[in-house]
Amino acid sequence: MYEINYKVCAPEGASGHFLGHFLHPSFKSDTAGLRVDNLDGNNPIFEYTGSDDDGHTHDMDFQDQSKIVLRIITPSHLEKFKAVFNVHFKFNDGKFISFDYVFNKHYDHLRSIENPQYQHVTTPNAINIPYDDIFNLYKLTELYYNIHKDLCPDYKIKYAQSYINRHIKLYNRWELKVMEQVFNFEYNNNLLEGSIGKTRMRTWTIDQITETNWQTFLEENLCLTNYC
Repeated sequence: MYEINYKVCAPEGASGHFLGHFLHPSFKSDTAGLRVDNLDGNNPIFEYTGSDDDGHTHDMDFQDQSKIVLRIITPSHLEKFKAVFNVHFKFNDGKFISFDYVFNKHYDHLRSIENPQYQHVTTPNAINIPYDDIFNLYKLTELYYNIHKDLCPDYKIKYAQSYINRHIKLYNRWELKVMEQVFNFEYNNNLLEGSIGKTRMRTWTIDQITETNWQTFLEENLCLTNYC
C-alpha cells in the first residue's frame, strides 16, 4: 500500500478531501462527484486502499517533518464565501429546488466566513494553495508532479477536470450570484442578523427575485435607502 507522504490541511468546504484523493497514487477514479467525502459510509478512496485516509485534515496548524504539508487557504472574501456555502449546501441536500428554498436554507450560515479556520494566511515550511487554485488544472498537475516527482496520469487529469467542471457550474448559477451580492452588501454594511449597529431591514423580499430580473433588481435595491 502507498504510504502517504503528504498532508492536506484545509478548512471545511475548501476541497481538502478532493485534493487528498487527487494526489493519492492508488486512487484510480477518473470521475469526481460534487462532494468527495461520504457522510454515510466510506470515502471513495476506501475501494482502492481499504482505508478512508486520503491524507486530509482540518487541522490548519498540522506539522510533521516526515510529510509535505499542503495548506488550502481562503485569502479572498469570495473564496471564503464559496467554501462556507459548500459546507452547508453539500452537507444538507445539494439541491436547487428553488431560489427561495436555497436562499432561506443557506443564507444565514454565510456568516461563518468569520470563523478562524477561514482566516489563515501563507506560512513557511508548507505549500500554501489559494482555494481558487483548486480549480486550475495546470496548477493541480504541477502540484502532483512536485509531490510525486512524476507526471500526472491521464485518469487524474480527467478526475480533476470533472471536479472543476461541476464546481464551475455550481458557482456560475444565478442563484448563487444573487446570494453573494446580497450577502456582501449586507455584511459590509452591518445589516445581518446579530451585526453590531444593525438598525435596518429589507423593504424588498426574496420572492421578488427571478432568473430574468435578478441583475436589474439588485442594481435597484441593494442600497441603504431600501432598508428601513
